[in-house]
Amino acid sequence: MNSGKKPGRPKGSTNKQKKLPAFQFYTGDWMKDANLRRCTHAAKGVWIDILCLMFDSEERGVLVSRRRAWGDDEIVLAVGGDSAIVRACLEELTSKGVAGRRKDGALYSKRMVRDEEIRLKNVTNGGKGGNKELMRKRTEAANKTDNPDIDPNINPEITPSSSFSSSDDNIKKEEDASLLARPQDVEEALAYAGDRPGYPPEVVRHWYASRDSAGWERVNGVPVRNWRSDLDAWVLTAARQSSSPPARRLSKPLTSAYSW
Repeated sequence: MNSGKKPGRPKGSTNKQKKLPAFQFYTGDWMKDANLRRCTHAAKGVWIDILCLMFDSEERGVLVSRRRAWGDDEIVLAVGGDSAIVRACLEELTSKGVAGRRKDGALYSKRMVRDEEIRLKNVTNGGKGGNKELMRKRTEAANKTDNPDIDPNINPEITPSSSFSSSDDNIKKEEDASLLARPQDVEEALAYAGDRPGYPPEVVRHWYASRDSAGWERVNGVPVRNWRSDLDAWVLTAARQSSSPPARRLSKPLTSAYSW
């Protein structure tokens, strides 16, 4: 969960973070994380407390104060309870890859750090200006013309823009076309799908693997222009296929891209 490049200070972050009321908690990721599943119940409880402390930290996702890493003694005091148990839980969380340690010794959450970097990037891109209504219309137009994977024979009156209009409100005004064409990684796609009902993680992962292996082109060679609307279309088609009764199923598969 915390392997790979150690996080530095998120670009655009300041000592005084914007006060946010809550953070997103992905129950599916919590239950399926292999490293976390190996931890004791005590360690999981301590980790929840630490996540709350990290969220309110001046560097969101990292336990620091005035750019100084918290020592284990300070973490133990902040969490409370039996100090020996909390220390043992800290060792368990780091040794099993749930929590990470920076070079300066600061304890951090890879997921929270990444989510904060994405949030700051979206805030920066949104601050570049742009007409929100115009952006919405452009997104709708792309949804209507840039989704050849959708079979019109299922229901030609239903389009991703009508069934997933709420996604338009969540798409940030990213000026860089490459940010719209593909997510940074599968975790960003899972984060986008996390707040939307009916977006099974396994379907999202299959979509990402299929698009990534094809160089982010559809089966007809058309490049993906907006990965969010493309994912919306994929999930919608998958839901229709799985919910259609056998008698109404098409005799011919929609496309090989949806065969799993």
